[in-house]
Amino acid sequence: MKKQTTPHPRIEDQGHYHKIGRLRKPIAEQIHRKSADIYIDDNHLKHIFAQHQKELERQGLKTPFSRLG
Repeated sequence: MKKQTTPHPRIEDQGHYHKIGRLRKPIAEQIHRKSADIYIDDNHLKHIFAQHQKELERQGLKTPFSRLG
């Protein structure tokens, strides 16, 4: 009997995740991973802003959401 699985919701369809980049094929091959989009959740963005505000400001970002579309 084949095991039935429940499909997982796609991460890009979940509002609390944001695409922040992509692991490109040349780098993915070097580290033995698949090329894929990179996502981060709201809690990690809040942590980055709370703990790394000076670094963000040096990069010209006022919030961790500045470059998200």
